[in-house]
Amino acid sequence: MIAQIRRRAINGAFSEMAMYVLVRRDGMWWLAAGQNTPITDVLPAVD
Repeated sequence: MIAQIRRRAINGAFSEMAMYVLVRRDGMWWLAAGQNTPITDVLPAVD
């Protein structure tokens, strides 16, 4: 199973996008891989 989650922060904290790969083995779910990436709605200034 692949799960994608977006967390939008409030009050100035950071937002993030996360992707997790889960596998089911012997009736239990296990985290096989995960990636969390901070995101922003504002692009950085270009010099």
